[in-house]
Amino acid sequence: MNPHTSIVKVSVVFLITFLIFSACSWQNCIYEELEILHLESDFGCDYNVKSLLVDNWNQYIVIEDQKAFDTILNLECNPSINFRKYDLVIGQKSFPTWIDTFSYKLEFICPEEKVALTIDIVQTGLTVPGGIWYNAIIPKLKRINDFEVEIVGEW
Repeated sequence: MNPHTSIVKVSVVFLITFLIFSACSWQNCIYEELEILHLESDFGCDYNVKSLLVDNWNQYIVIEDQKAFDTILNLECNPSINFRKYDLVIGQKSFPTWIDTFSYKLEFICPEEKVALTIDIVQTGLTVPGGIWYNAIIPKLKRINDFEVEIVGEW
């Protein structure tokens, strides 16, 4: 038997096995919407522009522990967030027009294994510049690099 033929056969079998297992993992991929908690509704805290001790316009911060929380936020209340189980995402976004309402959705994106926080905004007809201050208490992230915030809507 030709050694070259054996190598080709083994390579083909390996490739087919790899493709089968890859297809199985893709089919077992589950889309999942995750629960979100908020400083206002779940802890009775007023979160606004005066709450931040840092300037983070048009970006977000992931707070992973109590020390970072105490350094970045100045709240009149003291929420008891279990930072072993949760991370706190805070951010601000400015807009050329006033914002009426916004809603949140937290999703696990498979197969990339990313977590995405989507904030959907609705603007009013007012042409006054505005902005939002958002927060979400989310399940603890495995890796912050696998997290993103997306703000959608028309402005």
